Amino acid sequence: LKKPLRLYPPAVSTTRSAERDLELPAVPGGPIDPDTKVVVPKGTYLYVPIWAVQRDAKHFASPTEFQPERWAQRRNNNDSNSSWEPRSDANHKAWIPFSAGARACPGHRFAMQEMTTILTTLLLLLTFEAPPDDYVLEPHRDGFIQSPKGGIPMKIRKHVSS
Repeated sequence: LKKPLRLYPPAVSTTRSAERDLELPAVPGGPIDPDTKVVVPKGTYLYVPIWAVQRDAKHFASPTEFQPERWAQRRNNNDSNSSWEPRSDANHKAWIPFSAGARACPGHRFAMQEMTTILTTLLLLLTFEAPPDDYVLEPHRDGFIQSPKGGIPMKIRKHVSS
């Protein structure tokens, strides 16, 4: 579920208000002299482009490719008591389809559990035929939310009992 939410987050952006003056470094090679201090004054509204952050190669190698293994985890050694760690070098903190921090969606965990439960139930009851090979998903934005333009052409059938 994390992969489609990274590539196609329901909300493509969010905003925040700076709670204090923020001093930001100039981006190397950018239009601002590296010695210049960039200050964002307290109270300034900041636009957070979720879609762009989650598709940035700085955070995810091959950012537009479907790589579900990116989210797999492994033990950090062979000891069964060891902790789990991500398998990839992806910046997992850049996965923000529900935003992040104190202002993140309060229903994030519930939404993930609900999606897992519904998807599991549907997969047990139904058979899904993939869209044609030439189908290209085209996101359609309606306000803050996006969905596939024209839906997804897919055949869904009830499982035949044996």
